[in-house]
Amino acid sequence: MVCALSFTLTLLRETFNTWTVDFFKEAGGAEMSSRIAAFLSTPFDALGAAGIVLLGWVFGRTTPTARKRLLFALLLALAGLIFLLPALARHHLLAATAAVGAIGFLAYGPYSLLAGILAVEIRGKAYVATVAGMVDGVGYLAAILAGQQFGRVLDVGGYDLGFSCLAALAAASAVLCLFLYGGRGMKELRGQHED
Repeated sequence: MVCALSFTLTLLRETFNTWTVDFFKEAGGAEMSSRIAAFLSTPFDALGAAGIVLLGWVFGRTTPTARKRLLFALLLALAGLIFLLPALARHHLLAATAAVGAIGFLAYGPYSLLAGILAVEIRGKAYVATVAGMVDGVGYLAAILAGQQFGRVLDVGGYDLGFSCLAALAAASAVLCLFLYGGRGMKELRGQHED
């Protein structure tokens, strides 16, 4: 599940890192410069950093069941925002900029957990490097696909189709989170929280 999440969330993150400036340039029309488009895309990473810190703080203070529910809710909200992004950009670029920041906030937090805390929880400290390497390796495969494959989707249906596909990917990630912390591992983590 964690490797699958690494694939989907890395694909989302890298696609936004690669294509957000182009999205703003297209949404802004002929008068939109590359400099302004790049400036409008900066909230993605800036608020993403805040999302990493806040989710890390919350994650360490919650039970496994609450963690699953939290990740599910965050990624479902992410799916909704991504789906609405093209419509927001058509109405007001500042609203789209705020949405891009919120998307970064919601995407980076769950992504940051994969090769960190979740890698430790899967097999413990002795195997954390191996698990983190596997999780990151799957993520890098997704990163390779982010530029080229999303470009193909854009050629077919533009950003409306592209962001609809990314929204579906975020929704699939939310469902994957429901399968984290099953069985024995969940009981062990509950015991750790009670200590």
